[in-house]
Amino acid sequence: MPLLEVIQTKQLSATIRLTDTTATQVDQYAGFIHASADDVVEQALAYV
Repeated sequence: MPLLEVIQTKQLSATIRLTDTTATQVDQYAGFIHASADDVVEQALAYV
């Protein structure tokens, strides 16, 4: 039995368009949690 289970993930690049209001909210939240806006969007998409 291995000590660690290795899970391979595949990454791809995508472009999204957000309204100015949504983009501002994403940036503000990213600053609040000390993360990048990309991380915020990635986690939001993983949640849904």
